[in-house]
Amino acid sequence: MLTMIDIDDLPVDACRKIYKVIHIGITMPQAMLQKNILHYPQLDTILRVEEFIKENSGEYKKKSLWQNLPKKTIYQTFCVIFDYLLDSGKIAQDKEGWVVWIWNPELVKAYLSKPHLTWKG
Repeated sequence: MLTMIDIDDLPVDACRKIYKVIHIGITMPQAMLQKNILHYPQLDTILRVEEFIKENSGEYKKKSLWQNLPKKTIYQTFCVIFDYLLDSGKIAQDKEGWVVWIWNPELVKAYLSKPHLTWKG
């Protein structure tokens, strides 16, 4: 249950803490809050890793995937990209660790075009 509070009744320090929590929660994804990332990957690096995984879906586990990338990438940067792809639903790992590309926008479009599966909000 949500309760409304009047912000004018709170001490200034409490307001600052509430603001910081709300600001951090809105601006950063939850997965990124849990990690201390020093370097974020560039778009071309993300696209290169995505393309390599698409072409080699199911052939590599995480570490061997990184080792076989066509262009060398820092492992920490690769891990950030890998976690992003997992969290966004573009790749999946089976229980043995094999990495598979699962993103299929054509299938999503096909399902969304069916009238009984559309959102009626």
